[in-house]
Amino acid sequence: MNVSSNLLSAVSLALAALAMFYSLWWPDIELAKNVKIPEHVADRGPLTRQLESVLKLEALPIAVASVTVAALAAPPAISVFDQFFRSLVKSGWKTFDSYNAIESIFVAVWVGMLLIAYSTSSALRSVKGKLRDLKGK
Repeated sequence: MNVSSNLLSAVSLALAALAMFYSLWWPDIELAKNVKIPEHVADRGPLTRQLESVLKLEALPIAVASVTVAALAAPPAISVFDQFFRSLVKSGWKTFDSYNAIESIFVAVWVGMLLIAYSTSSALRSVKGKLRDLKGK
């Protein structure tokens, strides 16, 4: 699969949008992950609502969006990896004579998406766990 500059632009724009929401919402998500659960049940109401809000309006949307975008970009990225390794096995170091900057940058952008997808998915699980602990204690 050939990676065009249009595909690179689209994926880079998607990563920029994800990064913007990530940077906006990450402080709230981080606070929700690390909140201390009050000992008294009566004190948990406002905190429960706050964590539910962070979960539904921030952690879940950014996790779903980042996983979706990374998954959509996966086929061409995997194809680039596959072509590179097949060429490396077949041609050795001569593979680098046909270096394609667009494909290389595309793969780097995809790896960035994977990192954001991993981070946001992990944070989503943490917030859900904290909310479960808050309701269960």
